[in-house]
Amino acid sequence: MLRQLGPGQTWGGVYFSASGDATETKGQPLFHFSRRRDHVLFTFSAADWRCLKESFSAVLERPEIRSVLDHLSLEYGEI
Repeated sequence: MLRQLGPGQTWGGVYFSASGDATETKGQPLFHFSRRRDHVLFTFSAADWRCLKESFSAVLERPEIRSVLDHLSLEYGEI
């Protein structure tokens, strides 16, 4: 979801949803992430969203995390 969501797009999961607001604030789009259960909403600037994407990508490529995710993928399917 982090890799694919861009301005003007939406994403919906079982527990969370997200959208990229094409309407710009201060020349930058906003990204919204919400928990469906209670509608808690986090809004990120384009720069913060990019930083979040880069941070998650770096963590998910770490060997100790990659091995756990590979094991879970074998057990439960695609993660």
